[in-house]
Formats: sequence, C-alpha cells, structure tokens
Amino acid sequence: MKKSLLILVIGLFVQAAQAQVSISYPYFRQVFQRNNNNEATFSVLGNYSGNIDYVQAKLVPIQVGQGQMLDWFTLDLKPKGGIYQGNIVAKGGWYQLQIRTVLNQQVKDSTSLGRVGVGENFIISGQSNAEGTFRKPNDTQAIDDRVIAANFYNFFKEYNPSPNNKYIGEHNLDFPMTEFRKIDSTVTIGPMGLSNFYWPILGDSLVKKYNVPVCFYNTAWVGTGIKNWAESSRGVQTANQWAPSVYYPKGFPYANLKRTVEIYGQKNGVRAILWHQGENDAYHKTPAADYKNYFIELINNLRKHTGLDVPWLISEATSVSVQLSDGTCTPTIWDAGILQAQKDMVTSSGIPFLYSGPNTENVEIPRKSDCIHFSRGAYVTLADLWFQKISSQLDAIKFPISSKSMPSIQVACGPNNELSLDLTTSYKKVNWLNTSSVIVGNLLKKQLLPSGTYSATLEDDLGNQFSIPSLSFRALPQPSKPSIQVLGDTLFCEGKSVELRVQGSSSSFTWSNGIQANSLVVKNSGFYQVKAYDGDGCSSEYSSKVQVQSKPLPIATIGLLGSYMLKATSADLDANLGYSWEKNGSLLAEKSGLLRLKSSGKYSLQMAKKYSNTLTCVSPKVEFDYTLPSDGGLSVFPNPAIDNISIESIATLAGAEYYLYTIDGRLALQGKISQDGVYSMNLTGIHSGKYQLVLKSEGLVFTKGLIVVK
Repeated sequence: MKKSLLILVIGLFVQAAQAQVSISYPYFRQVFQRNNNNEATFSVLGNYSGNIDYVQAKLVPIQVGQGQMLDWFTLDLKPKGGIYQGNIVAKGGWYQLQIRTVLNQQVKDSTSLGRVGVGENFIISGQSNAEGTFRKPNDTQAIDDRVIAANFYNFFKEYNPSPNNKYIGEHNLDFPMTEFRKIDSTVTIGPMGLSNFYWPILGDSLVKKYNVPVCFYNTAWVGTGIKNWAESSRGVQTANQWAPSVYYPKGFPYANLKRTVEIYGQKNGVRAILWHQGENDAYHKTPAADYKNYFIELINNLRKHTGLDVPWLISEATSVSVQLSDGTCTPTIWDAGILQAQKDMVTSSGIPFLYSGPNTENVEIPRKSDCIHFSRGAYVTLADLWFQKISSQLDAIKFPISSKSMPSIQVACGPNNELSLDLTTSYKKVNWLNTSSVIVGNLLKKQLLPSGTYSATLEDDLGNQFSIPSLSFRALPQPSKPSIQVLGDTLFCEGKSVELRVQGSSSSFTWSNGIQANSLVVKNSGFYQVKAYDGDGCSSEYSSKVQVQSKPLPIATIGLLGSYMLKATSADLDANLGYSWEKNGSLLAEKSGLLRLKSSGKYSLQMAKKYSNTLTCVSPKVEFDYTLPSDGGLSVFPNPAIDNISIESIATLAGAEYYLYTIDGRLALQGKISQDGVYSMNLTGIHSGKYQLVLKSEGLVFTKGLIVVK
C-alpha cells in the first residue's frame, strides 16, 4: 500500500513538473459580472511551451448545480509566441477552468484554475455604517464558499489587524487583482473594510437565492459627509467635519471609489454601488438641497472620470447618536430633509440608473455598540434589508457594468526576428513593462521587444488604466532557409539576363537587392541571395550566394588609316578580340583590325570579345561610307617633299618593291617594304628635282610623279 502510494505521489509530482501550460488570467476566485441573461464573457490568457496546434478550454461546476458545464472547445486555434488567448461565454456559476494543449490530435499538456465565477459584484461605499467598525477577533464570515472579497487594505494598518489581508500601504491606489478570497474571519473587504460587518451575511443570502458567487469591495470611509465625497471628487482636499482643522488626503475618500470602479469595474464588471451614508450630515445639519447637489456632483464626476455608468442603490439613512464621556448616548437625531434628498436622488435627480436602497432609520434604536454604529445584533436585520432591496430591483438594473475583454495581442516578427507586438484595443496609450516593472516600450502597434516576460498597462482618454497580466513571449520559429534554382547561365553578355527562382514553401521572399518576388530576372553583375518570410513576418537565413556576371560588349569604332585602309578601334583592345568586316552587307574574309580598301562602298564592323570557352560577346555593328580616291591606286604625300614621304597603295605594301627614278631614267633609290599600312620613305641624300616613283605589289605596277625640294 505504501509503495503504491509512493508511486502515485511521484507520478503526480512528475506530471506537475512537466506541465508546460499555465493560466495567467483570470485569477483565482475572480468573479465576472453576469448580465440579465445570466451570462458573462471573460478573457483567458496564458502560456504554453513547445509546438502545439491549438488550445482548448472547459468549465466544470465546482458542485453539481453550481453552473452549466461548458465542455471542451477550441479557445485559440493558432496560438503564437508561447501565449494563448481567447474569450469564454459562461452562465452564472462557480467553476473550475481547465485548459489543455493539443498537438497532432493528441493532448499534450493541461492545467486548471480551481475557482472562477460568473455572478454578482458590488461596491460598498459611504461612511462607517457601510465600512464596518474596528475588527474583532471573531469577525463575521460567510458560510458559502462563493462569498468573495478583494482581500487587501490601504488605510491605517493598526485599524485592521487582520493577519491575512494584503496591506498595500496607506492611501495606496495600486489595487491588486490577485487577492480574491472567501470572506472568513481573517479576510478584509478591500480597500477600506475595517471589519466584515454584515456583508458576509448578505452575501450568503444572495448566493442562496441566485446560486451564483458574489464578490464585495468596500470603499466606505468613517465619518465622511457628502461634501467630503463631492469635494474630493474635484481632486482637492476636504476638511473633516468632526475636526475642521484636519483635512483628508488630497482626492480622498473619493479616490478609493474611483479606483475600485476603474480597476475592478473594468476587469470584473459590477452590478451596483451599495451606498450607505447620511448620518454624518444629519448630525452636522447639512441643508437638504446641499446634500442633493453634492450627491449629484459626486455621481456625475464618477461617471465622467471612469466612463462607466455604474448603477447605485442609495440607502435612506440619517439616524445618528453620539456617545458622551460617561458612556451614555445623546438622543437620536433623524433628518427628514436629508432623508427626502436621498429619496429624490432616485426619483428626481435626472441621473439614470439610481435605485432605492434600504431604509435603516429604525434599525437598532438606540445603537448598542457605541451609540452610532450597528452592533452584531443588528447584522441579520441589515443584511436582510439590503437583500430585500437588491432582490426586488436586480432585474430592474438592466445595465450592470460588464467586464471588458483583454485586448487581443498579435505576435509577429520584427525586422530582425525580434518580437513585434500589436494590441487591438480602444485604449490610446500603453506601457510595456519587464519583470522589474521598468517601462520597455510604449507602442500599441509594432512594439519591438526581445523574447521575455512582459506585462502592460493601458490607458484611455480619461486616464483610466487597464492592465494585461505578465506573459512570457518567445520568439516565433524562422522559416527554413531557401535555395536558388538558376534557369540559364550566370555568365552572359551585357543586355542578356538569367532567371533566379526560389526553391521554398514560404509565403513571400525578399532578395538581397530588396525585390520581393518568387523569381528574379538578373541583368547586372553581383552576388544574389534570398530570404524567406512567413505570414508572421519572420525571416529565414539568407540562402547561399549565387554570383552573376554580366560581361560588357566591346564598343567598336572605325577610323580611316590613310587613303586605302580602315582601322578598327576600341576602348578594350586585347588579344581576345575578333573582327568581322562586311562590305555592302556581304561578309569579307579579313579577320584583323585593318581592312585594305580597293573599292568604294558601305563598310561595317563588329568586334567580338571572348571571355570564356562558352561566352563571346559581340559589339553592335558600326558602319563607314568609303569613296576610293582617284589617284590610280598609289598615294604619296607630301608632294612636293623634302626629306620623307608616306606611301600608301591600293595593293598591300607587305613585300612590295619600290623604285625611285630621276627624270632622265637613272635609279636614285630602291627598296622592299616589309609590312602593310603606310610606309615612310627616307629621302635624305636625294637631290632636288623631279622623280618617278614605281611600286610593284601583287603583280601590279603603280607609278607616281614626285618633286623633291631641298
């Protein structure tokens, strides 16, 4: 038996240690305000690890009959970045929330939240007979597990010695969302509950009648008059009527009420404010008209500041007595004018969604506790009075404040595959915070952050805040590295191209030159790579490089060399150049850069440069119109000459023989020319006179008269 138990414990421990899904929102024992159809919509957010296909949720009533089970359904079909999110529409009830992740149609991980509710939320406010008196060791507590309070405290610590409340500091407005507890004798109804008073008894009655959880918040403040509430709603200090030289902290007592509506009214929703106040004003003789005007100002300011038209249930309460030094009580005072003003708030203030609360004028007269506060013996009566009023008017409150859904968080990749976060929300501002509560960003769209754990605080145009719980974001997976298919030769002549085509299955591709396409027609030399991008903007590594070389075409020009020869010229003359000559469109046999001309015509040239065994680039064709000189085929210049002459011939000069004869037939000079082109003949030693130049080439004889002048 012991061995089996040990194995079971170890198995449970391993299962818990390996659980890779968590719930960040909602919080344990959080209650969401139901509407008049007995439904509420609330958000669910959390983290998962590894690869999953989708996240499912399930709601199971804590006990049979405490709600309507919601069987497994898909909460988030395509979670990303390690977070999941979704909304649940649930009937009134008290539930266990179950979450599981699914991969390949198999459950991968699961977790649960032990308690979450859809029911009723009430904000208690007013003065001490709503706040409660100093805590006793055996403070009242709820019977039912579904009677909840926000268990924290922000007033004078010594006033409330409850051992289990979360003390956040004096007048601190950083209200927690994690401190929901069943109201037992150690719980504080935050932020201002001195004791639990009669509220747990009311909670039990409401739970029993409606079979849904009930959550209370207490913002009442001892000894406050309606003027204190109105003035503090203006953001100013207001004097304590019991000690006029003493002022409440700036903005208080109103700040607690406003902040409770802001934080819990938005997140959880709220049915109504339960208002009990008036004894202080009766004692200090506040005029009824002033009372009503201050009250109107308070409600209007709260709705203006929060943007939420929270309904009010306004009790009728003025009866007051104070304790004298000998322990006796002064006669009870009732103020009919203030009582009427409280009634008029509901019937004739012009403010919608105000409802009548209980009349407590004759409850426990005289008061047995300290003359002014209700004693424990009156708790059942008071709770029943509130219960009767709430029960009779709950359906009339057609517009309770529903909880706001969490903003949708879209996770994508930034330019360098960092996180890029987008919020879909009506809020206008955001601060992203790291785990040290340091602001790391303030963008609603395309907030770039490294992988990590972050929370966020949103703010609307009124300055109201709404928080997103801490979530761990992880980098999205990168697409696979693509490859490049080359369609053609990467070495080509200028003006040609090669097509590069991506091999990969991503949704888009971006080349290293910035072009976004699945293929690229390349005309210029360079190294080309490509990245793959998926639908989340995540990019792969670059593919391997492909080198493309576009070789320039030779640029041909034709120049006339002398009288009988064309010469090919180019900026890129080298041994790899080839020449192709044409005359009047017909190809000539000449393959060199010189072309001897023997007749007039339209000559053209193309130059070819060989870059490799497989690539030769040919220049555009250039043309030259040539007219043969009428000099008989031999050109001599200058003529007359002094010391030198240049000889050109229609025939080749390579191997040609020349003879220079005097006028009387004597041979003055002879020689043989070794190369074609223009030959420079030296006339040094030749006397002035007339001569006859004879040139023999290719079996032809050419003659030309020459005059030498010395």
